[in-house]
Amino acid sequence: KNHNQLQVSLDSRQQKMSSEHTGLDWVNSNTALIVAGLGALVGLIISMYNIVKHIVYYTLPEQQLHIIRVLFIVPLYAVVSWLSMIFSEHALYFESVRDVYEAFVIYCFLILILGYVGGEANCVALISLKPDLKQPCPLCCLPSMSLNVRFLRFCKQSCIQFIIVKPIM
Repeated sequence: KNHNQLQVSLDSRQQKMSSEHTGLDWVNSNTALIVAGLGALVGLIISMYNIVKHIVYYTLPEQQLHIIRVLFIVPLYAVVSWLSMIFSEHALYFESVRDVYEAFVIYCFLILILGYVGGEANCVALISLKPDLKQPCPLCCLPSMSLNVRFLRFCKQSCIQFIIVKPIM
């Protein structure tokens, strides 16, 4: 008798759970689409405002070009995410474009940072004055890294490697 009551209880619980809305149902709802669209629109407006301001006051082209490229990632993410919600069967294509641009922006950010410190030669001169870089906790058994031209080259090579690998992942 207890076994039958337990089985009936489990069956009714499963029916109740299947009739309730899951998180996936909400993601596919019109409400989620409207909320995502509004969020994308706000991000698009703010980013485009900043991009236009940089174009209007284009006084440092070497830096502002990279800043604009970095700022453009927000509208791209917003539009791609919203389009992926609407056209979920084509989301892979939208996200591939986003991944390629994201990798490009990471390289632009590296170039921007190097520009802020006065170029690669100035960066090497500045980091050479610092003590060796100790590895973080899980890698503390590895030797320290000398901050020199080889370190900067390693950073640039790692960035370029990420640019190539990211779209494939």
